[in-house]
Amino acid sequence: MCNGSNTGVGGDIFATTTDGNGFVFLANGEKPNRFPVIDQTRRKLLSLMNWKKELTKEETQQIPNELKVSLIGNYNDFLYGQGLPTKIIERNNRIYVESPFFQHFKGQKDSELIYLKNGLFKIIDYPNFLKFNITDEKPNSVTLSRDNLNVEIEINRSEN
Repeated sequence: MCNGSNTGVGGDIFATTTDGNGFVFLANGEKPNRFPVIDQTRRKLLSLMNWKKELTKEETQQIPNELKVSLIGNYNDFLYGQGLPTKIIERNNRIYVESPFFQHFKGQKDSELIYLKNGLFKIIDYPNFLKFNITDEKPNSVTLSRDNLNVEIEINRSEN
């Protein structure tokens, strides 16, 4: 995904990394008029195209309760590096990541965090795998990985 703008015009480019599908759209108008149209268009197209990659039951496992408890909390942004508040919450015995980015791009404030059989985590509609590094029953960093790229990010719990 990439977006851009100039005075009076802006737009988005979206593409999958696996099958070559994508879409591009542009909108005219100043930001206060253009942004709501772009946001609604993006969410509608993503919904219509149903780009969600489903994980099979063979790939997932139930998260151990002690691991789940250690992850739940408020954090600095470890997904996009923009400093926005990020939360891991529990709802209906499942865990979710809340981020303003999910609200902006997907139109919903959270996305489910799935525990995989290889010990990694996957957030629905997020491209990277996550491996939380835990010390003294608290995560202190997360390694984001995709293909051959691995980046370790220090994470801190916040009071919010």
